[in-house]
Amino acid sequence: MDHRAPTGDPAERSALPPGRRAGVDHLVLAGVAVEQDDLAAARCHLDLAAAATGLRPDPATTARAAVIGARTALAEGDGDAALAALRAVAPERLSDRAVAELAVAESAVHLARGDAEAALRLLDAPAADGPELAVARARALLALGRGPAAAQALAGVPEAGEDGVAAPVRAHASLLRAQLAEADGDLAQARRRLAEALALARPEELRRMFVESGPWVRRILDRDPQSARLNAWLTPAAPDRTASAPRADGQPPVVEPLTAREVEVLCKAAEMLSTEEIAAELFLSANTVKTHLKSIYRKLCVTRRSDAVHRAQDLGML
Repeated sequence: MDHRAPTGDPAERSALPPGRRAGVDHLVLAGVAVEQDDLAAARCHLDLAAAATGLRPDPATTARAAVIGARTALAEGDGDAALAALRAVAPERLSDRAVAELAVAESAVHLARGDAEAALRLLDAPAADGPELAVARARALLALGRGPAAAQALAGVPEAGEDGVAAPVRAHASLLRAQLAEADGDLAQARRRLAEALALARPEELRRMFVESGPWVRRILDRDPQSARLNAWLTPAAPDRTASAPRADGQPPVVEPLTAREVEVLCKAAEMLSTEEIAAELFLSANTVKTHLKSIYRKLCVTRRSDAVHRAQDLGML
């Protein structure tokens, strides 16, 4: 499934109430984070989406949250939690597309558990069809050792240079074609297809599909030092304390650095000043202060002012 954030601010393009908009925004960011294999950030944004004021998700949003939560749980090694998240959604209230998305996510859980037959059965049920389902079927067929059938399933997915299908889906299809070639002993073809997949995934640093694919990707890259250097993004460097990476103490990551004005607002909040008092001190309106505080909460992955102050102090920002 395509988990990329849409162009522009989802909240600005939506007529949703502010609280629900915040939840949808965090859900989009959670989807991006899990595909980038940034599991701490994904979990953080999922929690913030659920805690957003006034968030009453419609069935499609509920299904999307379940899929992202399941993807995150599976990446964390908790298949039971992944299945529980998916099976808690009532399919009768969903569109065919949403039902298919749930099936693709559940099939990935069965694949991770080594039950490719169960994964394939799930993918035969949805009424909807499309390139995402084709890719998922190819994964299951490949796991069953049915290479020709997997190649046939991928035949309907556009090649890397064609339009009409999201880049992450095309990247995953190219990755599976590379895996098929590698299994057939065609190393040149495997390298070419892998290069296609990496080129499509690199702009958004979509690492998760390569992690799930197994060690063969690293084996091919290790044979070509130049390619390995070009794709060093697959193994992100450890960032500093204010970057979006897991903390050693288990706290969630900082999504992005605070602006100078946000630090000023947070410093005043640390002095136990009210919103109105902060506004007066900094010659701002109360609404502007509230806007800065919401941005601070998002970046520090918290939902309350006191937690923001404590988090910033722990990070050495205050």
